Amino acid sequence: MFRGHTIRIGDEDFVVPPLSLGQLRNGVLARLQEHDKILSSGSMFDALVIRGEVILQALRRNYPEFSEDKLMSYLDLFNIGPIWLAVLGSSGFTPGEDQAPKGATTVPGTSAQSTGV
Repeated sequence: MFRGHTIRIGDEDFVVPPLSLGQLRNGVLARLQEHDKILSSGSMFDALVIRGEVILQALRRNYPEFSEDKLMSYLDLFNIGPIWLAVLGSSGFTPGEDQAPKGATTVPGTSAQSTGV
C-alpha cells in the first residue's frame, strides 16, 4: 500500500496516495489542466466531475477495485473539497497549479553541462 493522506469517504477510511508519474503522463495531468480551465470559465459542475475522476485515479493506486459508481455516490459538495485538496497536496500540487510547487528541488537532465573538468 502506498503512503498518503487518510480520508473518510462515506463511513470508511481510505489512504489516498499521491498520483503516480505514470498516471500524470497517461492523462491525469491533462485532466488537471482541463479542470483549471473549466473552473476559470465558471462551470463548477464540470470541474467537480473531473475532480471525481482524478480522486478515483489516486484511490485506485491503493484500492484497484474501487468503483467509479461507489465514489460518485459517496462524493458530495461537503466532502469533495477536502478530498480534492488531500489528493493535490499528497501529489505536490496546490489548487490551480499543474506544475511542481515553487522551491521544489530539480535535478539537471542528462544534457546539462558538467561543472567538472
